[in-house]
Amino acid sequence: MLTQIEQALQSYQRSQHPMREVSRKAAVAIMLSEQAGDTSVLMIRRAERKGDPWSGHMAFPGGMVDPTDDHSFAAAVRETEEEIGFVLSEQDRVIGRLSDIRARRAQTHEDKGLVVCPYVLRVDRTIDPNPNHEVAEVVWVPLTFIRDLSNRRQMPAELLDMPRHIPCYRYGDRIIWGMSLAMLDEMLSHTFEDHPDPWSMEAPV
Repeated sequence: MLTQIEQALQSYQRSQHPMREVSRKAAVAIMLSEQAGDTSVLMIRRAERKGDPWSGHMAFPGGMVDPTDDHSFAAAVRETEEEIGFVLSEQDRVIGRLSDIRARRAQTHEDKGLVVCPYVLRVDRTIDPNPNHEVAEVVWVPLTFIRDLSNRRQMPAELLDMPRHIPCYRYGDRIIWGMSLAMLDEMLSHTFEDHPDPWSMEAPV
């Protein structure tokens, strides 16, 4: 599966968010690796923190782009080292970049919101995570679990101040949803024709 994803992303044309230039920016590293014979993605469960809009959520290593960062990918590299103690290097190949995604939860009346830049990497070496205080857990999620659409469910949420049901996966006691799932869906729907598009509501309740 990893080879299929890598080949598919070579021809992928990502889209830039129209608010990109006036928004705050963040970047994440979507790290793929072969784990126990299965292509898996490294995810973190964020620590429970008061005031954090993503407290306790499943996410990818990453964070805000600082003025000291040369570009958004540099922020993903820096934040990955800070959050899980893993230093991305040239041997960890960037195999694709997904579309910008706007984080509505981070928007306030005083700013233009936050645009997140996702980078997909192939990591063929061992990752021995050493998470910091921002991370409660580091877990490898098999992509076969995400690809099995019988695992896809819906959960209640409020979007644009309206109650809705949105797609999610329950991996043990963890819930994968929101922006993180939209990124995985974008990557997998481009690779596999039968995979739902990002934000697709086609899932059993």
